[in-house]
Amino acid sequence: MFECVSIGRPLDYEIGKPATISERNRRLDKKVSQALSLAEFFRANVVGTNFDFGHIRRFVPFVVSPFEEWIWDGSERMWEQDPHQPRILSASEAIKMVESRRSLSPTTTDTQSL
Repeated sequence: MFECVSIGRPLDYEIGKPATISERNRRLDKKVSQALSLAEFFRANVVGTNFDFGHIRRFVPFVVSPFEEWIWDGSERMWEQDPHQPRILSASEAIKMVESRRSLSPTTTDTQSL
């Protein structure tokens, strides 16, 4: 599952101003928390009044940014283990991941991940 975020890249980020980088990391970390929380919610509530994810066997949360992001933390919180990749992806990285998973997955819906 993807949680999308849009954070501009000001000149202060490009020149490496520590306060700007720190604030960007804080905002991205907050989005990771939101994505992880949403995945936990869906694991506990696979059927709701306007959704039914009963056919999904695994919820794998990611954050999608318009940019490739520096991942400042090596923890499992910031890195998905299966497949091993950063929890924060650029839009093109997310598309490549979906396309590669689609080509590997069987045609039945009982083994899908979201």
